[in-house]
Amino acid sequence: MLRLLLCYGCISGAKIITWADDTIVAESDIDDNLIELSTESPDKTPALLSRLSDIAVSADKFAALRTALGRMHDLVANDSADDLAGFAANLSNVTNEVPKPLPEDLRFLLTINDDSAEPAVIGKELLQHLKHFKDLSVN
Repeated sequence: MLRLLLCYGCISGAKIITWADDTIVAESDIDDNLIELSTESPDKTPALLSRLSDIAVSADKFAALRTALGRMHDLVANDSADDLAGFAANLSNVTNEVPKPLPEDLRFLLTINDDSAEPAVIGKELLQHLKHFKDLSVN
């Protein structure tokens, strides 16, 4: 989840470092990659992403993705139609990082990047999906 949030600008590098530090303090069995992450510079996003990929975390990737999608809504809600369509194209790549098959509520990720649709249509559909996940995170 943290990797997704960082990729899409929903969380800062400093917050990633804080999470790593807090996890190191709280856990007894610490992954060396977590220590490496903790010592990275918070403004070096590629290094942070690489370290996050290296950390073996047993997490529910679908739950993480749902949370990340909910947080993304406010981030992109005021973007132009073209920017939203571009964001949708990038977001569809997220499906490479989660197990298959996708649950029903996440299957829109497989079709959101429709090259034949107008950017305004893609943007509207994307915002509807993201709002659904934002509403879920509020409840």
